Amino acid sequence: MSAATAIKEAMERLEEHMGADIEIARAVGAVDFWVRDLIQQAEAAKSEILHLARQMAGGRAS
Repeated sequence: MSAATAIKEAMERLEEHMGADIEIARAVGAVDFWVRDLIQQAEAAKSEILHLARQMAGGRAS
């Protein structure tokens, strides 16, 4: 095998591994986005629940 062929094959293997790494990074990014969105939804729900609880508590006091 010539040096050029060996280098070409090594570069192809590297590209395959990099491609897999890129796909993994995209998947991790998608999960990260999804988790952050869930956290924001949970925080919004918490705020709404606290708001409603305060309204209910205020209604009982009057």
